[in-house]
Amino acid sequence: MRIFALTSLCILALSSCDSGEKTINVSETRERTLFDERFSADIKDHPPLSWRAIPTTQFRLKNYLTGPNEEVQIAFGIVQGEVLGNANRWLGQFGVSPAANLDFFGKVPVLGAQAYLVEAEGDFGGGMGQKAKADQALVGIIRPQRDNVITIKMTGPREAVAAARDELLEYAKSLEVHSPQITPKENQFQLPQS
Repeated sequence: MRIFALTSLCILALSSCDSGEKTINVSETRERTLFDERFSADIKDHPPLSWRAIPTTQFRLKNYLTGPNEEVQIAFGIVQGEVLGNANRWLGQFGVSPAANLDFFGKVPVLGAQAYLVEAEGDFGGGMGQKAKADQALVGIIRPQRDNVITIKMTGPREAVAAARDELLEYAKSLEVHSPQITPKENQFQLPQS
């Protein structure tokens, strides 16, 4: 019975093809953009030699340690949300009042677009699996894109973060899309003949 049903389906599928259809081949070559679905995995970075790569996590595509005792963390990721909400969450971790709008933040270029610079100092209140710590600092960059944001966040002891701040800004400038071209591909579309 199964063989008969399968054979019937195949015959039905083949008989539904109209010989009046024609095939059109389409080739596509274009520059890769940040809106391509897999761009996040294709970002090439150039960390300073003083940064040590550590294993990534669910929300961190790149993860580094730096500083005299490797007490400064740098995390690169792509998260949901928008710039202001993420920036205010970071500020809140340091007891800083939320910003009313994006004019509060500095601007830096990241991957060909404007990103926002978020900075805070003080006691870190804890969160995201980390304990509360005194005399800490944050230098973070948030770049909006279509459905989410790119984040680059440096946290650690205030003096060590201040010493590594320029390295973080240079790191952000160094990011690039690894594969600049999408390779040509052919797609076939069946168009009914009129």
